[in-house]
Amino acid sequence: MTVLEDRIEMAESGDELTLDMMFEWLDTEVISRDTAANDYGPKKDTYAAAGVPAYLIVDPYTAEWHLHTLPKDGVYHAVVGFPFGEEIDLTGTSVGLVLRTDEFPRD
Repeated sequence: MTVLEDRIEMAESGDELTLDMMFEWLDTEVISRDTAANDYGPKKDTYAAAGVPAYLIVDPYTAEWHLHTLPKDGVYHAVVGFPFGEEIDLTGTSVGLVLRTDEFPRD
């Protein structure tokens, strides 16, 4: 998550947004081979059931990110995914920033 944290710090540029504030709205997982099944399955469902507004999965094995939103009845009802290099636009959300993904880790 170092790259993500660096991007957030760069995007803040004086704003009062903190990592804690961001992660209240957006949970982020950088998967590993050992956690992939859980991150894409039960953990995603748990966050949806808890009403976490957005769940971002960063997958270094496929070099893609997946943003799950619109939680209702324990399920995220919207998902968008793109390859690394495509920005994640969160400007219309309480996070209020754009995350660059071109330097996300790849395996």
